[in-house]
Amino acid sequence: MLRRRPLRLALGFALTAMLAACVDDQPTQPLTDDDEGPLETDMSASLGPAPRGLDFELARISREVPGFGGMFLDRAGTLHVHVRRDREAVAASRDEMMTRLRPTMPAFGRAGVAPANVEFHEAEYDFARLQQYRERMRGIFNVDGVVYIDVDEVSNRVRVGVLEGTPRARIEQALSRFDVPLEAVTITSTPAIQRLRGETLRDLVRPTGGGLQLVWEYPGVGFFLCTLGFNVDLRDRGRSQPYFLTNSHCTGDQGVVTGTEYFQPEPPDANGKRNLLGLLRQRLIGEEVLDPPFFTDPCYEGYICRWSDAAMVRYRRTIPVRFGSIYRTESVGTTTAGSIDLPRGVRFFSIKKERRFPLVGDIVDKVGRTTGWTRGEVFATCVDVLVSGTNQVMLCQDLVEGISGGGDSGSPVFQQDGRSRNVTLLGLLWGGSEGVWAFSSLENIRFELGRFRTH
Repeated sequence: MLRRRPLRLALGFALTAMLAACVDDQPTQPLTDDDEGPLETDMSASLGPAPRGLDFELARISREVPGFGGMFLDRAGTLHVHVRRDREAVAASRDEMMTRLRPTMPAFGRAGVAPANVEFHEAEYDFARLQQYRERMRGIFNVDGVVYIDVDEVSNRVRVGVLEGTPRARIEQALSRFDVPLEAVTITSTPAIQRLRGETLRDLVRPTGGGLQLVWEYPGVGFFLCTLGFNVDLRDRGRSQPYFLTNSHCTGDQGVVTGTEYFQPEPPDANGKRNLLGLLRQRLIGEEVLDPPFFTDPCYEGYICRWSDAAMVRYRRTIPVRFGSIYRTESVGTTTAGSIDLPRGVRFFSIKKERRFPLVGDIVDKVGRTTGWTRGEVFATCVDVLVSGTNQVMLCQDLVEGISGGGDSGSPVFQQDGRSRNVTLLGLLWGGSEGVWAFSSLENIRFELGRFRTH
């Protein structure tokens, strides 16, 4: 039995179940083109100065459709639309508003909306005004206790999430300095969004696909555990060798390309005998090649920002890879951890579609090496989140009421098509707290990493 250095988990709790090592289908073999060296990041990705996330789209609708105050889904699938009505704003009629909204619905993952499934609510603010208030609050994370800031589609307010016990007067004083009216803001208690630690192990599984355990080394500290997000192909960028995505914080230096090596499922032994029994040949699967830097503009005062917690890893050419696939475990968890055991039959989700970002009320899934396959409801979108214990703010992230744990960092986030194996890919999970997890949308990931194919 080999003695190994202790493994740390990025983001979660410990479990002991093991992944099965068998596979049910022939893998997609990696291409053989030799493609060395780091990739250059494409921070524009043809999207302009910033990703066009959900809040951007809702603010655009607000400027085009008089009185539009935002929209969200409830658990029954009903679309709720806020409409502002007062002397200063002559709102569009409901029929006119739906006529204007209908062409935008495909971007939100909805082909159409029946009138019977739409409810209108009187609102105090149009969405563009709330977005302006949030823009004024660039110094908000310098206020002790603030966790996140969001334009909340449900309450038609700007929501500031703060640690429990944070004096309300402290936040109100800050709002006064930012020239933001108190009545336009909701202040709520929330746990810190953080990267958690723990210990556990998983099995060698081939071909590689989304949801499997990754191990990487933080120099001078030890080995850490994360999750493989999803495989990508860069052929339209002249790169034909396969790659995969995981979190940027699952690298030796976040925001810097350090060539971090990734193993699946375990690292070499503690003495560094990297070819012991030929295990390295099976376990070393790739090397980090793209990890965009943090920036300060646009960002919050005194902090550094990114749009996504994502990095790209180039596979070793000998590793069997299954493209467009996420490992599917035996059962899904909603209030508790899901299964991490792989069945003998259908073992994969197939990525058939993509969505740029979710809507409030969407039900989404993730598969991670610690808590397995879990499901939850999106309760906040395009939220600017302060990562606990750091000076890092993640811009325009999405929050889910769901179960995650240490080592789930990098988990693929998706929506299942009914009960089928087909899914729509949404992004990468990177953080959380008890009962909540945060993920970066595909919109933001592509903005920072450039073009790639997922299926």
